[in-house]
Amino acid sequence: MRAVADWTPLSDVDPMPGDPDGLANLGRLLRSEAQGIRDALTRLAGVNTEEFWEGEAASAFANSRGGVAYSLEMVIGRIQLAADVLNGFVPAMGDCQSRGRIAVNRAREAEAALVKARLGVDDAARPPPTRPLPTPSPRPIPG
Repeated sequence: MRAVADWTPLSDVDPMPGDPDGLANLGRLLRSEAQGIRDALTRLAGVNTEEFWEGEAASAFANSRGGVAYSLEMVIGRIQLAADVLNGFVPAMGDCQSRGRIAVNRAREAEAALVKARLGVDDAARPPPTRPLPTPSPRPIPG
């Protein structure tokens, strides 16, 4: 959706800035990122360090995995919430901008009609041009 570039005669600046399509794309990107983190979290849960790794580092990894998983779940929730909010905002922004375009067009039409009406009033207020009256031709007197 294209934003109105010129808000004349309603405003000198864009009172409804924003790009609904860009925000919708951002919402989709956020959902995709959340899904990528979910996938990584699933892979992390499937890692069994005991099969291939031992020692202090393996124990530290196994012990911190639960905290990392919890933190990643929180991140997923926050990203998902941001995407949901954007998806709820996008239609409202698009609707406002659409109504703004209608308002600008109506205001321009009204302004043009007002100019036309003022010209008509000015024309009506002017005295008619003075033209010399035709001189009557003498008529013969009967009789």
